[in-house]
Amino acid sequence: FDLVIKAFFLLDNKNRYQLIIGGDGPEKIHLQQLTADLCLDNFVLFTGWVNKQKMADFFNQAKIFVFPKWWQEYGSVILTEAMAHGLPCIVPDGGALVWLAKGGALAFHKDNPEDLARQIERLANDRKLSINLGVQGLARAKELSSGKLSQRLEMILLSAVKSPKA
Repeated sequence: FDLVIKAFFLLDNKNRYQLIIGGDGPEKIHLQQLTADLCLDNFVLFTGWVNKQKMADFFNQAKIFVFPKWWQEYGSVILTEAMAHGLPCIVPDGGALVWLAKGGALAFHKDNPEDLARQIERLANDRKLSINLGVQGLARAKELSSGKLSQRLEMILLSAVKSPKA
């Protein structure tokens, strides 16, 4: 999350934003120190671990969801949940998250806080783009819902067990 804090530092008009970082872990103290060193204490909220309802509350208040870094090969439930809330998302380029979002997210050059800051400002300044990404992400989240996926799996399994017609 240091990447997001560094990108946040680069934003032109920080008063337009609040950065909410959820979760706990060994890097939290380092991240809080980085926030203090960059004089961002008034803009960054560290929530610690939150339950599912509180996380939904944060999603409902948010305007943009940033997924800063992840294993390139893995998707993420939290990204799918953000899209299900209609949030325009920003993800690192070149991995499974771009595929998972399928048009419902902007991508930034991996490990590049300057590009991430550009993408944040792009979304903040382009309402039409923000709405479009939110709508596309919502549609993608519906495609990835457990009900849809279980129907597809059932169709695959049924086609595999049908006996061939002579």
